[in-house]
Amino acid sequence: FITIHPDRHFGSCSFHDHRIPFRDAKDLLARYAAEQESLRSASARRGCARQTGSASSSIKEGVYVYERYASNNSGDTVLVARFRTVEAAQSAEDAIRAVSDEEWKRCFSAHHDESYGYGPHLAEDVSLKSVGRSLMLSAYDAGDAIPLRRDLVHRLGGMPVFSAIHAHDSPRIIGTMSKQTASDSKVHALLGQYDARRAEHGEHLYFLTSGVSRTKGMGSDWTEDVRELGEAVRDAGGQWAAELMVDPEGRNTTPEDTLIEAMKRPQSFSENGWLTCSITDAKKRQRFADMFRDDRDVLTLGDMVIVPVKRFRHRILKRVAEAQALSLWVPRGRIKVSITLVFGRGWNARGRVRDGALQKAREGLPELAWRRGYGKTLNGFGSTNDLRATVERANAVVVSTGGRVHTWLSPERRLPMITARLRDDLKALERYSPGE
Repeated sequence: FITIHPDRHFGSCSFHDHRIPFRDAKDLLARYAAEQESLRSASARRGCARQTGSASSSIKEGVYVYERYASNNSGDTVLVARFRTVEAAQSAEDAIRAVSDEEWKRCFSAHHDESYGYGPHLAEDVSLKSVGRSLMLSAYDAGDAIPLRRDLVHRLGGMPVFSAIHAHDSPRIIGTMSKQTASDSKVHALLGQYDARRAEHGEHLYFLTSGVSRTKGMGSDWTEDVRELGEAVRDAGGQWAAELMVDPEGRNTTPEDTLIEAMKRPQSFSENGWLTCSITDAKKRQRFADMFRDDRDVLTLGDMVIVPVKRFRHRILKRVAEAQALSLWVPRGRIKVSITLVFGRGWNARGRVRDGALQKAREGLPELAWRRGYGKTLNGFGSTNDLRATVERANAVVVSTGGRVHTWLSPERRLPMITARLRDDLKALERYSPGE
């Protein structure tokens, strides 16, 4: 059994970090025969059955049936953090790179418990790069692949403007630069190589890469694209700003007219909003909520604590790091809400019990569109202008149905917010001189 990837590499499975390049089918068969030792090796990721060693010598002839749950369902963990200054973002990148893999492992072993993050893993192959005031990280695994690195970003003052775990859409680069810089032959060629969607507005060009490099294929490291494009922009005497973007629905489609509409109707960055913090450990979640006990506006829903902030202060992020929270900054405005209700034993997946819970959810939270999910779940999606009222009704639905709730909040107009941040960052970069 092997996995063949579209970028002309193959491996023993999609979880394995070791991938072998090949030219054609004949070369693949030859490399397969020559690489048997490496193909039998265990993956560095937790749960690989090869770590138990081979049992073929002890198996007698006959027919055997092995029954076990199996899943090949990994995704990208992505974090985009915004810092006050260019120097702060670069310093944060340097600080994370300065920690060795062995130090990450020791810290993870000492401070990790089963409640840490969302299915925490410790990915060693982490993509990391800063551009302007933005710091971007991503890693591929079955669960949260960067819990300790996220905590360090919080401690260093990085505001989490985008965060995702187990995203099925590959991270793409969204950025802006002046039209003059974009007209440089090398910059223009690279944007074409990345199959980037482009749109002009005023004196600037905005672009969004497709996630597939024409020369490197699918799954290429976005940090290499950032490095190449950054060098080309500097050689052209320009500046650029960039972030990572992931389509939460996995469609990987953002046409040019959507980019143009986002630029024409930007939603300016605001420090008045909500800090959403998902904390799976009940004790840590309660301690975190108690830090804001004088603020009656603090909301809780399942494992999420939602803190209203009239003016964002970076020192609040140290509390987030101490709580080992998955956090996201959501400015005031219309908010996109995603709720999953999970039910345990006794849940009748096909009968009246589920139908009754679905009806209660639809009646209790009419602003969300509800549907049956996979297994023992119900999913609700929608948007709200009144987050407090929606959260209060959601808590009532949880009580009436008896389910466990998982919640995710994000700005409804995410793309206009990204383009507005990019515009602000580019202006700051154009005024920026190292050492000032």
